[in-house]
Amino acid sequence: MDLTIRSRHELRDALAQPGCPVCRLANKAVESYIGNLLYESTNDIVIRARLRKARGFCRTHAGRLNRPGASLSIAIIQHDVLGALLATLEDNAQTHEPRRAASLARDLGPQETCPACWQQGEMEHLYLEALFKGIADADIWQAYTASAGLCLPHFRQALRQARNAEALAQLIRAQRCIWERLRAELAEFIRKNDYRFRDEGFGAEGDSWLRATEAVVGQEGST
Repeated sequence: MDLTIRSRHELRDALAQPGCPVCRLANKAVESYIGNLLYESTNDIVIRARLRKARGFCRTHAGRLNRPGASLSIAIIQHDVLGALLATLEDNAQTHEPRRAASLARDLGPQETCPACWQQGEMEHLYLEALFKGIADADIWQAYTASAGLCLPHFRQALRQARNAEALAQLIRAQRCIWERLRAELAEFIRKNDYRFRDEGFGAEGDSWLRATEAVVGQEGST
């Protein structure tokens, strides 16, 4: 199946799930990428070189390495990374003056983007392209309007990525409807927390405060 077609099918499925569809799909892709690296590609010399330059994974993605059977791969990766850090210290063995310490600090930092961050960025771009291409279709449009929409970080990314004025206008209209609906649910949640209306009980608005936070910051692991 063509990658663009497949990404549109995946997007349609993700729109039926809670939360930002691009967060969901990009996080899933990163999980798959990390799993493949740990279980199949740890000894790939190109990947090992990238990891050394990146000083391993960033804090967010390093927290997703711990999984059954991956301890040896993690040990190999971190052995490489620490070797690169020690080599950097050796190259700067005479750096004892505070004015030169800033240069050493830069050399010890990442010299390349975290590979998982790079993969996540590529997939986010792909799924946003699929959204722009698909939003003209009635089924994608309806699914998007009924969904939680894009989180704020991915909506901003979509605005920067947009190339088609009509698709952009449709996306903005849909996002406005989604945010207005969520804000109305928040208002209802706030109202029902008033002692005068507490006996009414909560409906769909009961978790609106959680969904609103996610709508603004995105799901864990997203950019």
